[in-house]
Amino acid sequence: MLNTTVMPYINIRGLVVFPHSEISLMIGRSESIAAIKFAISSNDNNLVIISQKKSENNGQPILNEMFKAGTLVKIEKHITLDDAMKIHCSGVSKVKIEKIEVSNEIQMASVTQTPYSEIESRLSILEKREILALTDAWCSKLQNRTSPDITDLESISFKHFVERVLDIITYFDIEKKYSKKDIIEAAKTGLGQTCQKSLDTNKELINYLVSKRQEILESESYTKQIQLTKKLLKEEINLFDANL
Repeated sequence: MLNTTVMPYINIRGLVVFPHSEISLMIGRSESIAAIKFAISSNDNNLVIISQKKSENNGQPILNEMFKAGTLVKIEKHITLDDAMKIHCSGVSKVKIEKIEVSNEIQMASVTQTPYSEIESRLSILEKREILALTDAWCSKLQNRTSPDITDLESISFKHFVERVLDIITYFDIEKKYSKKDIIEAAKTGLGQTCQKSLDTNKELINYLVSKRQEILESESYTKQIQLTKKLLKEEINLFDANL
């Protein structure tokens, strides 16, 4: 039976953090800042990050408005600003969210760690190259940058290959990318109902892409993760091409 641990948590919008990825976040909500400070001072820099289902929810979501799995991260660096905090985190493991509550004004989550299947699968060199070609196209089209180099294709284990590919797609602010484009399109067509329709469509797109990433996070094996990631990369590239 898996042990349940109580840890401070923050909830984020438009983004999913994967285990073994690294991510920098700017946090402005007072409740989240309090949880981060508690993690740094009293929880060995350990923090749980949970993604919200709806990007348009600016308030404090309840449990059923967040996904059932999150990621335990280690806060590596932090900077305290006037009304915000910037943190740099490294993912540690997937966790199942059992319960959330506010204890002594700190957001706390009861979680159980749910590791991925350790059964080692194999990908041929050609399969790895196909996936890396997709990440290269994804980075070029959606992020205007080149994909990080993964040169040790033959020696790298399947598990580490999956983790490194997921690390590449973690650094993608879905909300910022798509809202910016759609707001420009809305401005071209005028204000009022047309503009609102475009923005509503944008929210639906953000929520959909977050849910697809969350599906990868919640899958039980590395094999399933890489299958879903390959499918997602193709879908996002097609979405981008369709909206040019």
